[in-house]
Amino acid sequence: KSQWSKEEGKFNLLISIPPNTSAEIHIPFKSGQKITEEFNILLENGAGSGTEDITFIGVDNDKAIYEVPSGRYEFLVSE
Repeated sequence: KSQWSKEEGKFNLLISIPPNTSAEIHIPFKSGQKITEEFNILLENGAGSGTEDITFIGVDNDKAIYEVPSGRYEFLVSE
């Protein structure tokens, strides 16, 4: 399940991954923007990182790619 919104230059992506599964998530961004999930900065100044649960795979065509296990995630792309 996923839901997204875009307001005032911010892109918000809410994703729920079912139990016993994982997902590869592609998040669009522009140069100079940052990607956060809760309080964790996942991408800033073009440099990506992950968390204990979120694995940063890389960047392809202005999309940051992450692997996530089951759970609920809220990603925010902002200036």
